[in-house]
Amino acid sequence: MPHSEIQTMPLVQNCFADGKKVFLPRCTALKAGMAPRFAKQKAFMEMIRMPNVSSVQTLTPHGPYKLLEPTEGQGFFSTLEMPADTGTVDLIILPGVAFTKKLQRMGHGAGFYDDFIKRYRELPLVQGRLLQLVAVGLKEQLVESIPVEEHDETLDGLVIDGQWFE
Repeated sequence: MPHSEIQTMPLVQNCFADGKKVFLPRCTALKAGMAPRFAKQKAFMEMIRMPNVSSVQTLTPHGPYKLLEPTEGQGFFSTLEMPADTGTVDLIILPGVAFTKKLQRMGHGAGFYDDFIKRYRELPLVQGRLLQLVAVGLKEQLVESIPVEEHDETLDGLVIDGQWFE
């Protein structure tokens, strides 16, 4: 498999051009009062609202995975309450290591996205709202089957090499 990843900057630029709110993930230690969802969980993922496209373009890699995570800003779960100006999320574009045509996704095994999605859906403001989960990947990432665990979220859609699966 190539050592490259899908480049999402054009998607981010289009979202800002269309007036959409853009959030990027940041992993941080569990906060006081947050219950871990799985036995070894010490960190969680929060989503930080990005003010503009240049704030995304100037991010530098950091953290254990050397990701372009925002280092500043408040987002979902920065506190135990949702910031008033965030609004709600309608779509999450998920990365992954492997995907299937059955819309299953395998990440790196830390459960950050699955945990975020579950915590987000429990917020009173968003209960009952539709949240679409779409992944993007390379053709080499499409496999016949992957190990699936009870807590794994199923995708609503998958884009692989320009092909749409639902």
